[in-house]
Amino acid sequence: MDNYPINYKDPPTCDNYPIELGKDVDPANNHPGVGYWLNDPFSGHYFPFSIPNNEDTGAFERTGACYIHLSDDKESLIGTLGKGYPTYGLPLYLLEHADEGGYNPPPPLSLEQLKNFSPDSPLIPKIQEVLEYLQDHRLTAEVARTKWLLKNQKALREQVVALYKTAKPLERHLLEVDMQLTSARRRLQSNQAYSRISSTWLHLHPPPTHTNTHPFYVESIPPPLLGSSKVTR
Repeated sequence: MDNYPINYKDPPTCDNYPIELGKDVDPANNHPGVGYWLNDPFSGHYFPFSIPNNEDTGAFERTGACYIHLSDDKESLIGTLGKGYPTYGLPLYLLEHADEGGYNPPPPLSLEQLKNFSPDSPLIPKIQEVLEYLQDHRLTAEVARTKWLLKNQKALREQVVALYKTAKPLERHLLEVDMQLTSARRRLQSNQAYSRISSTWLHLHPPPTHTNTHPFYVESIPPPLLGSSKVTR
C-alpha cells in the first residue's frame, strides 16, 4: 500500500469544484461533501485505501476508497465509497527509510528537539505554518500524534509525582508498622506463644474417641511445625 507515490501538494477538495463533478468524473454525484477529495488511482493525489465494497461494514469483499479526507485529529485518513456510505479510518505514519547502499542515515533527533513538538512549545505556531505549506499528510499526522503523546506523557508524570508526594508519609508509616510487627513476631516466637495456644486449645477441647464425622466434633487448631518434622494430633 505504501509503495505508491502520493502527491500531498494541494490535494483537490470539494471546495475546489462544485459537487456536480460531471458524468465523466462523478456520474452518480456521490461526492460526500466538503473536505473530501476524489481518490482517483490515475491522479497524483491517489492514496491506496482498502475498505468494504458495500454498505455492510462487515463485508468480506474489499475495494479502494473513492473519497478520502484527513481526520479531525490529523492522525488518520477517512475513506468512503461516497455520499451515504460508511466511513473508515486509516492511521497515517511517516515511512521509515530502508538502510540500503548509499543511504545516509538522518541525524539523531534529541529529546530537546522532540520537546519542541509539545503543545505548549513556543515553536508550535512556526511548525504549524510549515505543515500547512508542505501539505504532507503523513508528516502532519506524525506531528499531531507526537503532540498528543507529549501532552499525555506530561500529564501522567505530574500524576505520578502527585501520587508519590501523597504516598511518601504512608510509606514511612508502613515501615514503622513493619518494624513493630517484626518485634511482635520475635516476642511471640521467643515465648512459644503459638504452641501454648495450640496445646491449651487441645486441653480445652480434647478430640473425641469417635469418628470425625460426629456432629459434636470440634476441629482443633493445628499445632506448629517443629524443625523438619510435623506434630500430628
